[in-house]
Order: sequence, then structure tokens, then C-alpha cells
Amino acid sequence: MIARIHLTSRSATMPYLPPQKRSHEQVTRWVQDVLLKLCRTWLAVRDAEIIGYAALDGDMLEHLYLRPDVRRQGVGTLLLDEVGPSPVMVDTLR
Repeated sequence: MIARIHLTSRSATMPYLPPQKRSHEQVTRWVQDVLLKLCRTWLAVRDAEIIGYAALDGDMLEHLYLRPDVRRQGVGTLLLDEVGPSPVMVDTLR
């Protein structure tokens, strides 16, 4: 489910990015092998269904993705509140 949220959210909210080249299966493997092993990850769940996730790598917010149909309902804010007081949200360009 995390992979589906990642793919649909990316497509719906970041149209400026090139089309996703990885399949759902490849993204699912990335979630299992990279995201969940290397990042602290929080899930937003409503009625026993995952509707979003946030992931920190150290103190850097690496991922915040929501199902497109639950955007603008405070879910992202709740995830950020759970993540902690002040994660670094944007990496500065050097």
C-alpha cells in the first residue's frame, strides 16, 4: 500500500517530474528494502487503511506522501506533528 500511495501521490501532485519509470513491484521492493530499513517511517491510518506516510532519514524529512483523495484534510499536518518538533524539511543547495 505504501508503494501505491507513493506512486499515485507523486503523479497527482508533482506533474513537473518526469513520468515514473519504475513499476509498482519495483517501488514495493524499494519500500521494503530501502525506505523501511533506512528511515524512521510513520503511517497515517484511517479505518484500517493506510492513507499516507512520512519518513525521516536522520533529522531530514525525506518523504511525505498522502493518497490524493485525503489531501487538504489535515493528514499531512498530523504526520508532521508525529514526526517531531522540527525535522529539516528542505535540503539547501550548495
